[in-house]
Amino acid sequence: MGFNALTGKLVMAVAIITCISKSTWASKADLCKMWGWSDEDILAAFQRFPQYMSHSENKIEKTMGFFVNQMGCESTIIARFPVLLSLCLKKRIVPRASVIKVLSSKGLLKQLNIQQICYSSE
Repeated sequence: MGFNALTGKLVMAVAIITCISKSTWASKADLCKMWGWSDEDILAAFQRFPQYMSHSENKIEKTMGFFVNQMGCESTIIARFPVLLSLCLKKRIVPRASVIKVLSSKGLLKQLNIQQICYSSE
């Protein structure tokens, strides 16, 4: 699947693949495809952050929905930064999104860099 055998991501990927069934993988992949991801996007996201496939379909759906529908992000951005799917909507993403909306409405935000905003510490 393109993992470097010398990194910890390989171990995490193997653990996740062995813990979820093929039908669960297919179901989550289909969900990602509904949001516009290609098979290559799904695999690339898994290579970057294998843990996203361990999240429930509900969590993936809600988080993708928020980023795409509420924040206006392209779903492929989430594919490039799949760790965003692991962040807590209620405690991390929604509060920061509220700040982003206020800053944008006042013209104080020139460029939206969602991964920097969500990754930054308190």
